[in-house]
Amino acid sequence: VDAALGERTYGPVDAPVSIGVDDPMFSANCDTWEVSAAGATRTDRPADTRVDVATLSAAYLGAVSWRDLATTGVITASDDVIRRLDALFTVRPAPFCGTGY
Repeated sequence: VDAALGERTYGPVDAPVSIGVDDPMFSANCDTWEVSAAGATRTDRPADTRVDVATLSAAYLGAVSWRDLATTGVITASDDVIRRLDALFTVRPAPFCGTGY
């Protein structure tokens, strides 16, 4: 998670968001990261939202919005946190894979 969040670029936001991550396979990934337009770093701040690593992975790629994740009940966060997460993680053009399985 450190490398992935640290290497990605993020959109502009008016305040950072702290994301708590739970990873049942790799305990080193279980921590909280503060994400802003400047990047992502581990933090001791309380998490604004908490997700499992699979949910973070879906949002990380930019094809699934945090708003959609919240609407389906996968995550819980305030409207303001969801707005900032969407601004941070949205990519354009959206990811697309035209290969069928």
